[in-house]
Amino acid sequence: MKKYITLLVFSFIYLSFFSQTQLDNPGFENWENAGTSSDEPTDWSSIKTSDDPTLSGFAPVVWAQSSDAHSGNYSLEMTNVSTFGVVANGTVTNGRIHADFNPSLGYVFTDQTDDTWNQSFTDSPDSLVGWYKYNPSGNDKGKVEAVLHTDDAQIPENGTAA
Repeated sequence: MKKYITLLVFSFIYLSFFSQTQLDNPGFENWENAGTSSDEPTDWSSIKTSDDPTLSGFAPVVWAQSSDAHSGNYSLEMTNVSTFGVVANGTVTNGRIHADFNPSLGYVFTDQTDDTWNQSFTDSPDSLVGWYKYNPSGNDKGKVEAVLHTDDAQIPENGTAA
């Protein structure tokens, strides 16, 4: 019996020190403002909550809650939408989006002054795992990007094309 208790304590200590931070709401199970034009997965954001409230109001909805899920009840479905002759990409981030009518001036960034627009990690993850379905239309191209950083960062980086 002592060996079993020791093993459990050791396992708990090992997991406490070596387990890594997980993304918030990684399975897109929880949603804010469900059923409205600004519903988003909890702890994630899109162009509907960009840093420009005027543009956010005109921004199209480029995502949807889907029941086509790998595990859990929901997944995130993203689409590209053309509005006013500008294509808005299906994008979600745990950072914040800077929207602009000129797509080359738009970017995703970390706002360190507000926990709503960033996620802290205590360690570098050893992997990123996800389940994706991709159904391109026309010249669509899928892309998944992750940036781990200290201080400020944005995608694409200042002055570079996406």
